[in-house]
Amino acid sequence: PGKESATRLRRRAAHQTLEKARYMATLEDAVRFDRELRPRALPALLGDFGLGHLAHKLQAADLDLPSAKLLQKHDLVELGIHGDSDREAFLELLKTRDVGVVVWYREDRGIGFVRPLGTDFDDGLSNVFVARADIVRGAKSLRSGVFVSYVADAADGGPNAVARDLR
Repeated sequence: PGKESATRLRRRAAHQTLEKARYMATLEDAVRFDRELRPRALPALLGDFGLGHLAHKLQAADLDLPSAKLLQKHDLVELGIHGDSDREAFLELLKTRDVGVVVWYREDRGIGFVRPLGTDFDDGLSNVFVARADIVRGAKSLRSGVFVSYVADAADGGPNAVARDLR
């Protein structure tokens, strides 16, 4: 009985150490995302949709993606973004698409999860499910830490939303 209890305690300690390591890796990923990827989110999104020429004006105004989502048409005029088609396309893009970073993706199964920009790093319910069939890019593959844009759809029987038209 004493030997069995010691083995059980060692297993529990090993499991807790593994969970702590996973948590720390997720925390490091969240910090890296905020520090490195967040400033690149808006230019990448605009580039994917042919509006890359607007990125430098928004960066000059020190705007990132969450703050850009709050812009109105008159704000874009003040930022020097002229032309109704550019303004309309930009506002429509920000209204209809969400942005996030790939948490993990299993190539063999063709599934994974994306953490939406601005959500807590350890809130797994905020993560969005993605399947290979919904990836628009030619490679049909994703890597952890890659920035993506998508259209969120209601969950298909699960707690997480589903990403459609992922780019």
